[in-house]
Amino acid sequence: MKKQLLVMRHGEATFRANSDMERELTAHGCRQVTKTTQAIQQFINDNSVSKESVHIWASPYVRAQQTAGIVAQALALPIATIDYITPNDDPNKSLERLYKETKGIEFLILVTHMPFCAGFASSLTAEEQRQNASFSTAECQRFECDEFLPACGSFSGVIGY
Repeated sequence: MKKQLLVMRHGEATFRANSDMERELTAHGCRQVTKTTQAIQQFINDNSVSKESVHIWASPYVRAQQTAGIVAQALALPIATIDYITPNDDPNKSLERLYKETKGIEFLILVTHMPFCAGFASSLTAEEQRQNASFSTAECQRFECDEFLPACGSFSGVIGY
């Protein structure tokens, strides 16, 4: 199996917060994430993925941390907080940095935001049309990669949506 990268957008978040970074998931957002998490678990089980090979990385924004927390609790895995996958980060620079920091990682769940998700998917696959694609809240898209590098991945489908 090639390296697997799951790019997941956080669940629905409230607009009431002191800053964008502090926005929390709504009750509906938590339910969305739980549903997607069940599908991720099913994918892992169906493909005999060892839990030891799965890593969860999340943006430091509250809603992404809450989303990753739901996934991490269900999979009994820790979360790494990554500061270069926030809404306004440059997907190309982030992908280059990701490559350097993921040596030995075969299965990565990246919990992040729009518009970063679409730009990141476009960079990963070199498909310009993906730049304008949208990820619904709690949507998880799967990519297969030889390496986590620009133009080295292929879109493999949506998980749980």
